[in-house]
Amino acid sequence: MENIITGIAISIILPIVYGFFYRLKEKEEKKITYGYEFTVKMSKGITTFFFIWMIICFMGMVGAVVLVLTTEEPNENQMFWIIETISLIFFLLGALGFSISKFNYLVVKHEGIYIKKMFRKDRLIKYSDITYINSHSFGFGQVSCYDSNGIPLFEVDRYHLGVEQLDNKLRSKGYFLLPNPYPSEDMKSNVKFQHYKKLSSTKVGFWCFALFGLSSLLLGVLVNTLSDFNEYENYEVSGIVENYTKGEETLKIYLKDDANVYYINNIVYDELDEDIYKVLDDNIEIKMHIAYQDEYSRFNISQLEVNGEVYLNMNSSETAEYSNYRDGQIGSFVMIGIGAILEIFGVVYFIKFNKLKRE
Repeated sequence: MENIITGIAISIILPIVYGFFYRLKEKEEKKITYGYEFTVKMSKGITTFFFIWMIICFMGMVGAVVLVLTTEEPNENQMFWIIETISLIFFLLGALGFSISKFNYLVVKHEGIYIKKMFRKDRLIKYSDITYINSHSFGFGQVSCYDSNGIPLFEVDRYHLGVEQLDNKLRSKGYFLLPNPYPSEDMKSNVKFQHYKKLSSTKVGFWCFALFGLSSLLLGVLVNTLSDFNEYENYEVSGIVENYTKGEETLKIYLKDDANVYYINNIVYDELDEDIYKVLDDNIEIKMHIAYQDEYSRFNISQLEVNGEVYLNMNSSETAEYSNYRDGQIGSFVMIGIGAILEIFGVVYFIKFNKLKRE
């Protein structure tokens, strides 16, 4: 049921979002007067969206720092790194979107169309270089040009300002429409088109291996850093229960005339016999074994006994925590190994890509 509701919500929200940005683009376009030479660029609405996205992610990163400095919540260090990592990833994605929107554009001039991209030399596409054009308005909409071999020269979607003027200009020059289906059989047998397909697939392979490999490496290092195991001391403490607090998967116990907090964490909690709540009550005598004191000065319980009945066994507790630590370590090394292998494939594809570019 939840999947159905989510699917319906997405199918309703996405068209509204697309329509909103398209309306902003049309509104901005009305203020522009186009001449024979003009620029095809992303609308301010999209650029502003990515800029706001970056601000929100940056605030998330700052908020994580404030959280660590001002609170002493359980697992705050782990939460800090999780928030920082996720916020940084989305910040970089927003920065990439903003940079592409801001600095990638076309300049249409008398001699041809200049393609301007970040960190690349301007490229001139002469009108004589163009053989086929393709233009459609469904989905994001797109205007694209191809040479005589069917190799794409450039493409822009309809969220760009000036794309309609570009479309009209190209149509007025009488170019052929892109064959349907594309690529045609002639293109498939064309040596230059085959080389272009190899170059494109190699480039995609490089980026996939490089990015997924880097993500796996970073995640593995993060998990390895956060994995920790405290040696069990198992010394005995007993007293009268003043009160207790049951969390979702945790338990805090307070004893009379004792300022300490005795704690069962979420890992050990799975080993706790739920029947404890049938006998656990204020003013009842309780015997505990303490495994260790954590970074929040809580005394973590390894064994819990009431009226001679053991409801939490110290061996089970230690095994559970060590297994969790071991699984974290193994998982982190697996992710680091996978990341390293993917990066090696990325290097191989990078070398192959440069070799194909020189051919």
